[in-house]
Amino acid sequence: MTYTTLLTERTGAVLKITTNRPEVLNAQSRVLLEELDHAFAENTMRWRDLPKPTIAQVQGYCIMGGMMIASACDLIIASDDALFADRAVKWGGAHVQYFSMPWDLGPRKTKEYLFTGDFITAAQAEKAGLVNRVVPRADLESETMALAQRIAERDPFALKFAKASVNEMQNAQGWRQAMEGAFKNYMMTIPHRIERGTYGPKAREKAPKDRFAVLNKKS
Repeated sequence: MTYTTLLTERTGAVLKITTNRPEVLNAQSRVLLEELDHAFAENTMRWRDLPKPTIAQVQGYCIMGGMMIASACDLIIASDDALFADRAVKWGGAHVQYFSMPWDLGPRKTKEYLFTGDFITAAQAEKAGLVNRVVPRADLESETMALAQRIAERDPFALKFAKASVNEMQNAQGWRQAMEGAFKNYMMTIPHRIERGTYGPKAREKAPKDRFAVLNKKS
């Protein structure tokens, strides 16, 4: 299958999947999610509940639509110039559909992040536990592939159950129920966002550069 929003490359046991929507800072879309589903299904995986370990690499701006995809991965490596942002509150009172921030950052930091819409630098993200490693941008590709290859050398049977144990622990703490509740709350914001023109047909009428111009403002 030829993808319109993804680039794929296999190196040994490692499959590299790159989101390819630079015009909107790699924000998610229906097509992107469908293509991710297909790419993982072709490799005996499902992106929302992957039996194999997955690593995301982040560079430059990462709005939370794209971060939603990264957060679903097991490990995240960021370049030292990466900036994480959730402008949904400023755009119209929403938060993201895949709402892992309270688990990644803790409830108080998550509230600060959502209430202010501030950027989080790569160094802050690493300190908070949002990402695993921060490396120079020039080394991001090589560091990510080196880690992926190292993990790929491990026993896949052991990896599968190690991952399952961590996921089951999260579910025992209410992770899945919290995710479902957050998604319900997200859906309830849609009428408000449509009214404000930040979601739906009116929002899509705007050029991507206009929709994302707010990301250039750091306050």
